[in-house]
Amino acid sequence: MHIVVVDAQNIAGDVDFPMLELDKFGWEQFCGLDSDEVSQRCWRADIIISATTPIDKKVIDEAFKLKLIVSASDSFEGIDIEAASA
Repeated sequence: MHIVVVDAQNIAGDVDFPMLELDKFGWEQFCGLDSDEVSQRCWRADIIISATTPIDKKVIDEAFKLKLIVSASDSFEGIDIEAASA
């Protein structure tokens, strides 16, 4: 399982995940990524966590293992819900 936090600078407090008892666990945290970098960093993500960075159709289509997108804000405006539903 691979978790990517794309904009930790926009999340209040420290972003920290408990240790998971999985053989293949990876976790990456970026302060912020521009739109071109999001696809490059998330292509192998199982879970993408974003507060304000848009997660668009391109990111979703290229993340071939994607299972979950987490909005770490009070809205889902930046997530392409139609692409995520497909």
